[in-house]
Amino acid sequence: MLQIIDKEEKDKLAKCYVDGTEFHEGQKIYPNDAPCKACLCSKDFNNSTFVDNKDCAEFKCDLELRNEDKIKKGCVPVYIRGLRCCPDEWKCPEAEDKIIKGETREAADVSDPQLTCKYGDKVLNIGDGITDSNKCLTCKCLLPPMVQCTRTYEC
Repeated sequence: MLQIIDKEEKDKLAKCYVDGTEFHEGQKIYPNDAPCKACLCSKDFNNSTFVDNKDCAEFKCDLELRNEDKIKKGCVPVYIRGLRCCPDEWKCPEAEDKIIKGETREAADVSDPQLTCKYGDKVLNIGDGITDSNKCLTCKCLLPPMVQCTRTYEC
């Protein structure tokens, strides 16, 4: 609920400073150095650490709830490398996508479904990647069961 207060009341509120920005008591903070944390400015706010901070909590993306239609199509989330906890976009299977074989594994490992990722109708082993025309996008099977994609803006 939005509550409007006058300048005098606002000046009485505790202030928090994160990433060079001033926040007032009750405002949400999304620190640059902790992209998966959401904090709440309070009288006792400690901005020296966002780990084990009583005013900060792990940010939940709710991927399954918000993107069920994409997941059913075999799409995978695309994360911005080093900047965000939650994906900004999705990569969906395309006919021209091909599997790039990664490091070879023992035959026993390859047959273990717990060591594979699904991408549309394709099955990838740990270390395998997906080709993409966009050179800034990297998609690999790193941690089953989903392929993980990251985008960089340096390329």
